[in-house]
Amino acid sequence: MDAITENSIGLDGVVFRERRDGRRQKVLKHGVISFNRNMDVLDCVVRNESVTGATLYLNQADALPDEFNIMILPSSRKCTARVRWRSGDRVGVSFE
Repeated sequence: MDAITENSIGLDGVVFRERRDGRRQKVLKHGVISFNRNMDVLDCVVRNESVTGATLYLNQADALPDEFNIMILPSSRKCTARVRWRSGDRVGVSFE
């Protein structure tokens, strides 16, 4: 899949450079989010991913805490994620 290389456009319409540490690859993967000592579990779709972070799509984005665990399938990659931004059903996270 192609790397995401587009620049972003700010609210003022000015294009700014990519600020992520790692290059993101477009993906379509299943993610399993857990938090609250694994008592709460949510499914999500991982739409782009790098070594340092990802963009997640989920119905309950509002219910997601600022830090949680995620397992990305089919690779079974497990890591702690921290929310960097939220927009509707999308959440940008960095991996710890």
